[in-house]
This record gives sequence, structure tokens and C-alpha cells, in this order.
Amino acid sequence: MAINFPSNPSDGDLYSYEDITYSWSASDGLWVSWGGSYGTGLKHKDSFTGSGSTTSYALTYEPLSQESVSVYFSGVYQNDSNYSLAGQIVTFTTAPPANTDVEIVYIYKANVVTDDLTVTGNISAVDATFSGNVGIGTDLPVSAIHASGLPTDGILGTFAATAGTYGSKLAINQDGVANWRIGQPAGVDALAFYGFGAGSYPERMRIDGSGNVLIHRLTPDTSAKGVSFTADANGTVIDSGTTYSGFDQMRFRHNGNLVGTINVTASATSYNTSSDYRLKTDVQPMTGASDRVQALQPVNFEWLADGSRTDGFLAHELQAVVPEAATGTKDAVDEDGNPEYQGIDQSKLVPLLTAALQEALARIEALEAKA
Repeated sequence: MAINFPSNPSDGDLYSYEDITYSWSASDGLWVSWGGSYGTGLKHKDSFTGSGSTTSYALTYEPLSQESVSVYFSGVYQNDSNYSLAGQIVTFTTAPPANTDVEIVYIYKANVVTDDLTVTGNISAVDATFSGNVGIGTDLPVSAIHASGLPTDGILGTFAATAGTYGSKLAINQDGVANWRIGQPAGVDALAFYGFGAGSYPERMRIDGSGNVLIHRLTPDTSAKGVSFTADANGTVIDSGTTYSGFDQMRFRHNGNLVGTINVTASATSYNTSSDYRLKTDVQPMTGASDRVQALQPVNFEWLADGSRTDGFLAHELQAVVPEAATGTKDAVDEDGNPEYQGIDQSKLVPLLTAALQEALARIEALEAKA
């Protein structure tokens, strides 16, 4: 049932409906008081003249609900069974008589303006303005919006919008500075992040419905520039794309200093480690390379993981001859007694093998010269 508000209230007038008391403020709108807490809704009146044939009238604003609407024909209150509300349109079952003054009074905005409002159940409102913190499920909010509770589905809050051309988004900003938007692209099963740039909000990253993380691209495994992290039953794939040859697909830094890159061209990939002469000092030729190669103990072995056989080295034996080619410590364990396995970088053997080959070639050339 609608509340029978007078069409022309005076400042300070009180109106009661069940356990709710309404007090009209001429300057601020319709004030509502219940349980010691206060809220305000902006009241508006639209006036029309009946024609005897027009049944539908467009309001200036959209009322909160039909219960917030009161209708008068030449000052006589009309029961809400005589009309219906759809958005901003009020439709009468019978057209108001010709030359009838039709006044439609309604609340079109609901503002809560207290720090102490307590509501049990659901709240439906067009706008809400709060001073202080807002607590949902808690009476001791510690932030601007603090939601707490034990929902059966694990969802504390729902933000829903009718997706249009731009989808549905939440805007995040600080003091009006360029902000971010988080939301769902129109018609796409994905969570997207939009950053301000060049007067618009281009998409920067998304997580699609399959759990793939896409940066500067909209689908995984494409030729477009960007990075995607995709996963399936077989594992995770990191796909990095570029249209430039000689571009660093990945850079590695230590204390801010570049120490390595993965670089691509149209047909090849290079794995680079820092080696610029300007990074080095006390450069000396290698000696005794042949003896060190002779000390290496290459072996053939079977992997415990899958039973495959391969040629290689045992890390601790290689470490004894070429320390920089191995990582870790033999038989190391962590604080829980779990093994901390050693590893090797076989590329670190190239300088030693090159020097040993040069020594061998020098001896061959010397022997050939004596022959």
C-alpha cells in the first residue's frame, strides 16, 4: 500500500505509517526516522492535466518503488490499485478525466546520512551517501566499506549491472587522479583491468573464464604483442609475443642491474647472459685447460624419475673442476630434512672446452711442424 503523503507538505510536518514516522524538511527533502537512526529521500512532485484519454504519464525521475508514489486527482488521494509503475512511467487503469489536476508525488532518491544506521534484511536504493565508515554484517567497521559475515556461498557482496557496449565495471581512483577500472567486458566471461591512457581506459589485463591470465592481449596463443599464462591438464604455458626482431622477450636483473635476456628474431631465440667487456676487469688468458678437461668425469646414467638414460655429469664432481658450472652443495638438505638438489649449467663448460681445444690444436700444429 502507498503512503498517503500530502501533495503540499509544510516544513516540520509529521506523517506516520505503521512503525515509521516521516518528518518533512522543506530544504532537504523527506526525512525518515526509525529505530533512532535517520535516512533521507528526495521527494518530487510532477503535475499534469488530465485529457480524458491519456492513461500514461512520464515522470521526471524514477521512483524507488510504487510504494513510494502518491497520486492525487484535484487534491483527492487515489488508491494505488488504480495505477501501475514501470520505471518513470505511471499508467492508470482509467484515464484521468479531462481538466483534472493530476499530481504525482514520489521519492526518487534514498540517502542515508547517519553513522549509526542499522538495517536487518535487504536494502534497495538508488543512491546512498554516508559520513564515516559503513559496516555490513558488523557494527565496528574499520574502513570506508567493511563487509563481514558467514555467507553460505562465500559471497560477501555482489555488484551487478546490465552489460552494454562497455560491459560492467567498478572505478577506482584517488583524489581524482587517473584511475583504474575493474569489470567484465561486454558479453565476455572474463575479469578485466583497465588503466587510464590517452583519454580513455584501454584494457591492460584480463583473467578469462578458463583461468588464463592475459596481459595486453585478449586471447591466449596469438601473434599479438603481449603475454599470456595458460594452464591445462598438461601444465602451464607462458606465451610472450612481439612483432619486432631482436626484441627482449624477457629480462633478468639482480639488484636492478641487467644480467640476462631472452631475445627473439623471426626465426630464432637467444638466451643471453651478461658479458660486456665494460663489466669485467683483470682479464687473463686461460691456462691448464687440457688438464682440467682430463679431470672431468662424464658418465652415462639413468634418471630415477622416468628411467631414461642420458650422458652428463654428476653435479658435485663437475663442481670440483668447474665450480661456476654447478649450483648448490653436495648432500644438502633444508631445515625439514628434505633434499636440496644440485644443478649444473652446461654452457659454463664452453670456455673450458674451447681453451682445451685450442691447446690441443697448438700441440698438433707443433707436432706437424716437426714432421
